[in-house]
Amino acid sequence: MRIDQFLKSENKDKISPKKVINQTESICPECMQRIPAEVVTDGKAVYLQKVCPEHGPSEGLVWSDLELYQKACKEGSPNAKPEPVSPGNPFYYGLCNQVAKRSCLAILEITHHCNTNCPICIAKTPHQKGKPPLTLKQIERAVEVFQDTVGTKVPIQLSGGEPTLHEEILKIVEMIKNRGFESLAMDSNGLLLARRPYLARALKESGMDGVFLQFDGISSPVYEKIRGRNLLDEKIRAIESCQKAGLSIIIQPTVVKGVNLDELWDIVQFAVNAGTAGIDFLPFTPTGRYPSWGEDPISRTTISDVIKGIEEQSAGELKAADFYSVPCQDQRCAVISYLLIREGKLLPLTRIVDYSKVKSHYGNLSNWDTILKDPELNLDSQSCTCSSPCCCKSPFYNLKAEGYFIIGCHSFQDRWNFDLERARLCCFHELTSEGRLVPFCYYNIVRK
Repeated sequence: MRIDQFLKSENKDKISPKKVINQTESICPECMQRIPAEVVTDGKAVYLQKVCPEHGPSEGLVWSDLELYQKACKEGSPNAKPEPVSPGNPFYYGLCNQVAKRSCLAILEITHHCNTNCPICIAKTPHQKGKPPLTLKQIERAVEVFQDTVGTKVPIQLSGGEPTLHEEILKIVEMIKNRGFESLAMDSNGLLLARRPYLARALKESGMDGVFLQFDGISSPVYEKIRGRNLLDEKIRAIESCQKAGLSIIIQPTVVKGVNLDELWDIVQFAVNAGTAGIDFLPFTPTGRYPSWGEDPISRTTISDVIKGIEEQSAGELKAADFYSVPCQDQRCAVISYLLIREGKLLPLTRIVDYSKVKSHYGNLSNWDTILKDPELNLDSQSCTCSSPCCCKSPFYNLKAEGYFIIGCHSFQDRWNFDLERARLCCFHELTSEGRLVPFCYYNIVRK
């Protein structure tokens, strides 16, 4: 049923009328059936509304700030357009046969085991239980299909579960790098990296480039709420182990209203002072495992909450306007800001160089070394630590150039605000054991 038809029905009091921005398709949060939907606004925020013929209306918050949403939408169309693909194509994922045949990242879950039991877990990973991990042969087959499809320049990110628990993690890393892949990183809660510093060294020697470290804040209560226990000291030791081993570090805070939304700037300052390469903020998504208090789809954390929070907490040192959408995917999915560290302060690149001159770098997710080598920008090339041309398209996969930093914010969709158009344009893919590429949000909401 269309929204306008529902609003004329006797049940119209169950959903509030709003101005339509555009029409799209979504899924029912109950039965997961594909249904019409509308992106709407009340003049302040942006929502997705839909009506399932069987389960009735539902609504989910998309962005909490209309002006920032409009800014993101104006910052350029995605680099790839949807086109038909056949069921045998690795990009075909079942919900529709029109996708943008472009991948910027392949996330490969090598194990379903974990050594924590976090109250919030998008993967819904069980503690030390679950399906058997992928074998080295299965992983090699998936990587082979991926290589045949997109080549070796697209980064691979090992995930789970907790990847360091896989008994053959070092062999997996060696195999992928021996195939010529230029960038390889992994998600990690950091516990084994903290407890076994030699593991970080072994990973680096095997070919691992960097770690996306789960790091939710700088206070004990944050971890107790999100992870079930205080893990702050172990997180700090994990950073130290990775740094000593030469692994690049991006910290990834899951941002939850009422828990750590007020610690954003503290996290930024910590990450800069700790010498990490950057931060990738992840607004909490009610998908997978989460407590009952996190289920309200209207009060969820969004990208605009994060970047407005950074502006307020930094007293304007960084502004929400300093963040630009990442047009390699749908513009509403992620924002990023390239930053120079000068005299202890963060200076956005776009305050010294017009955005029009660096727009292509935002679109390609260029790393800092690539930006520094751009002769048209006339930046301080002597700060670049890279001795050879950089080919990687992602800033999160190379050791950072000294004196430079990156802050990103990536918002995943859930079953309430899932927009099929965004999924069609997705370039962050789950790489299945069969070598199929599935949009990350769709994988976690429907497939998994």
